[in-house]
Amino acid sequence: LVFDNATHAYTLAGARLELGASGEIDVVSGSHEVAAPLELAGNANVVRSPGATLTLSGALAFGGTLRNSGTGTTRMTGSGSDGAVLLTDGTLVFSGADYRFRSTASNGREALEMRPATQSPMTLEIRDGSKLALTGLLVGSASGAAGNCHLVVADASVDADGEVTVGNRSSGSVRVDLVDGAFFTSRGGNMNFGVNGTAAMNVSNATFIARQLTHGGYALNLPGSNPRGGTSTIDVWDGGLLEVTE
Repeated sequence: LVFDNATHAYTLAGARLELGASGEIDVVSGSHEVAAPLELAGNANVVRSPGATLTLSGALAFGGTLRNSGTGTTRMTGSGSDGAVLLTDGTLVFSGADYRFRSTASNGREALEMRPATQSPMTLEIRDGSKLALTGLLVGSASGAAGNCHLVVADASVDADGEVTVGNRSSGSVRVDLVDGAFFTSRGGNMNFGVNGTAAMNVSNATFIARQLTHGGYALNLPGSNPRGGTSTIDVWDGGLLEVTE
């Protein structure tokens, strides 16, 4: 499926749209929307050219991982469950959304991953009353690729019930801003913040809770499970709350 019009915006609406296994949506130019319920038969790709935007406003039925690449923007404003989302470049925005993501043996990844493929800046925004429930979260590189990642949670809630890693195995930087009444909970798995490079978190008028419910684990680990150096900083101010419970 290809969108290519910088002048006119297209909207696909209707009863249902299905992408077959390894299906792909290419947004070459312009800002376009899929408002129909979207069913993914397997892993699917959204490729956004620079300056292009795709909005997924209908309900999503996941059959695998929704992968977002290219330096454009994907906006997810609908709802869905039992799938995974991967961002390798560009921007991903959840606005007024309600999703339950989970990692599975078939996708072999965390439920929500911001995994840089290049050193270009990447942004993941969760805002405007969005509610995300995750069985795992990765922000940064889990292997050798450097990256520059920015996670923003504003007026939204994130409940991560599983392993959470924020940081890069290689060089680069990761910044997390929890603001405007955001509520972020890491529970049931280890929370690793910072591995190498620079990792910074700002908690302002927001709540960040790290809880360890598994015997032998840890609620919050600095600078991460495989430290190689680097700097990890968490700033809590202006009504922010950091709660760590073993």
